[in-house]
Amino acid sequence: MTSVSMLRKYSGCGEQNMFDFAVNILTLRYLYATEQLTKDALLEDMNFLNIVYQRQMSFFTEEGGFSIWMEDLKPSTWVTAFTLRYLHRAARAAEWADLIYIDPRLFEHSMGWLLQQNTTEGSFMQTAGVYDRKLIVRTRSIVAAS
Repeated sequence: MTSVSMLRKYSGCGEQNMFDFAVNILTLRYLYATEQLTKDALLEDMNFLNIVYQRQMSFFTEEGGFSIWMEDLKPSTWVTAFTLRYLHRAARAAEWADLIYIDPRLFEHSMGWLLQQNTTEGSFMQTAGVYDRKLIVRTRSIVAAS
């Protein structure tokens, strides 16, 4: 396995789709930092990231959140926060700023929805379940460590 072979292709629900986007962003950052990122690999992966971004937009709801399933467009606090985190990372990376465009209005709209889920105690109300086992395991380990 090479670092370039770690680049993933899009698939699945909104949660899985964004997980693949995040892995690609993190892998690109690693390849760039270690000077292993070739122009061809960057262009190929940015093409995939643009496709994944467009696919993720099919999970975007009128309210401003992102849903887990296309069939049930109930926005998920978790998926929305995760999506915003990695779209922001992609949008602010100067190394490929001219290869991907993420509409800044998306951040405003989604952050507005996300802030509406904030309770008076400071926590966020989860509006839908978490279904991806990779994310559930990670969430459980974070909670257990708290």
